[in-house]
Order: sequence, then C-alpha cells, then structure tokens
Amino acid sequence: MMAKAFSGPLVGLFVSIVEVAFVIIFLQILSRGSLGGWVYDPQLVILSAVVIYLIILSTLALSLIVISESATMRTAQIASSMIMITSSSIFFSAPYVDLDILPIWILGPLTILQYTHSVLAIKTLSIGDLMRAVTHLGYLLLFLLTLIIASSHMLNEENIHMKPK
Repeated sequence: MMAKAFSGPLVGLFVSIVEVAFVIIFLQILSRGSLGGWVYDPQLVILSAVVIYLIILSTLALSLIVISESATMRTAQIASSMIMITSSSIFFSAPYVDLDILPIWILGPLTILQYTHSVLAIKTLSIGDLMRAVTHLGYLLLFLLTLIIASSHMLNEENIHMKPK
C-alpha cells in the first residue's frame, strides 16, 4: 500500500504530461487540416495539466484515508473503487452539465467535492475568467492539502496490510 501511495503521484505527473502532449497533438492535427495555425490556449492547456495532477493527488489522498481505516484488503479495494467511480462520474459528466445554472440546492453539495472545482477551474478559464479559475484552483489546492494532512494523521503503521509470507 505504501508503494502505491508513493508511486501514485509520479504516475499522476506522467498522466498529466501525456494528457497535455496528446491534447496539443490532437489540436494541431485538427488545425493543420482546416485552420493552419495554433488553435489552443497555452494557459488552458497548462491549467488542465495542473488540475488533472491535483485531482489525481487528491483522489490518492482521499483513498489513503479510506484504505488506512479499512479492516481488510477487500474492503479497501471496494472503497477505493467507489471513490474512483464518484470522481470519474463528476469529471466525465461535466461537458454535458452546465454547473453554473444548477440550482443552489444541487450545486451546493457538489462544491463540497474537489472534483467540481476542477471542472469549474477549467471551464472558467476557457471562457476567459482568470480570477474565478484561480479561485477554483485555490479551492482544489485547499482540498488537497486538507486531505494530505488528514491522511497523514490517520495513517497508522500498524494498519498497513502486508502480504502474508
């Protein structure tokens, strides 16, 4: 489990770099066919990579909290999968749901989750609102730091599950 906790951020960094590279390549392929120029905003691409990396780190920190309190490896795996499903559902539904027009009674509980702020950070920068994007990125960083501090306090060396010999 500790190896996963330490290697996860490295894999997250690799994933965010690869995502940015492929987005740039994809947009360049599209632009050469029709527009013949650069079609992406470097700020948006960089923010997207930062947001993806922070989301991966916060998901790892949240999973670590749940995993460290699980009684067995099976319950830890199920709980971790539920966190991944929740985060993926919010992140992948974002292109189809306009979060800004949701009623406050729906949007309020969603803002408790860091995944909502990741979507809003990218969306607000894409429409040119840099201050709101930075605000949502700040919320995302606050969630991440809170989760890292909580997971480091909850991690008990006696609860680390090791493979029996």
